[in-house]
Amino acid sequence: MPPNAAEQLFQVPSNWESYFQALQSRIANLIDCQVWTGIHPTAIDSWLANFRTPPEQYFAARILDELIYRSEAQTLALVDQLFLRSLPDLLLDQPISGISANDIRHALSSKSDPGIRIVPVVHPSDPPTKSGYVIVRMIQRHLGIDTRWIIQPSRIPKVVKRGIKALLFVDDFLGTGTQFKKFFAAYHLASALGTTWAAYVPLAAHETGVFDLHQKCPKIHVTAAEFLDHSTNIFSGQSGCFNDGVNTWETGKHFYVRLKRKFQITSNRQMVYGFGKLGLVYAFAHGTPNACIPLLWCDGRRFTRLLSR
Repeated sequence: MPPNAAEQLFQVPSNWESYFQALQSRIANLIDCQVWTGIHPTAIDSWLANFRTPPEQYFAARILDELIYRSEAQTLALVDQLFLRSLPDLLLDQPISGISANDIRHALSSKSDPGIRIVPVVHPSDPPTKSGYVIVRMIQRHLGIDTRWIIQPSRIPKVVKRGIKALLFVDDFLGTGTQFKKFFAAYHLASALGTTWAAYVPLAAHETGVFDLHQKCPKIHVTAAEFLDHSTNIFSGQSGCFNDGVNTWETGKHFYVRLKRKFQITSNRQMVYGFGKLGLVYAFAHGTPNACIPLLWCDGRRFTRLLSR
């Protein structure tokens, strides 16, 4: 494809300027109303300033229009959804002996041993800022969970030997399932768990990872507060991101590659379209999953990022 073919293919609708202005106004309202807390207006302006031509500005607007951003308050709402709805629903289908499906939140905040342990999905070399630690602290504070019921992964064999009833592996996001499979292997969970009930309970999960873990880690139940499907991949035919009457997901994808090259955004080759080619525009206030496209979170030599990784 010639260097400028992508731009020729990606077209700007006649009403793009009014669309662009309306989007800017809507985002300003989301920030003013504290829906998008954690994103400063200057960060939006700086990111949009990367895009100079009408096609680039219109493309950036389409990306922002698709962005799913979970502020700290919304992330806490996902925590509530997980412990008040998703986990109880899972327990009704896959019960734990002696633990009520509707009482798990109360049990974890009790001073009496609930027979359940929460485990962050982290590796020994991970820093304290790793998302697994961040989410554990958030859950502990928000739900008032006794810290005695939160353990490091290295303690799993000991608590299993003592007869613990259940283990909950927590994280913020399940994308392809690759990170959890590495965690599963690193701690030899296939043998360490024995017959202990265990579930991986990220706040949000993509159907790709859910399906893969059902196949590769059958001992682990999986549920989440929020589920994403392939329609969230902006570079797929199931997405409506570029269905504006003049463009398609293919023209959007080609133009994206051109922009990434122009801005010299350097990222692992596996991350070009988000890890696992999931093509997401999804982020939390505390960090961005690697399944999100790097155009939002990666610095370039001539490019200012919008989100933190």
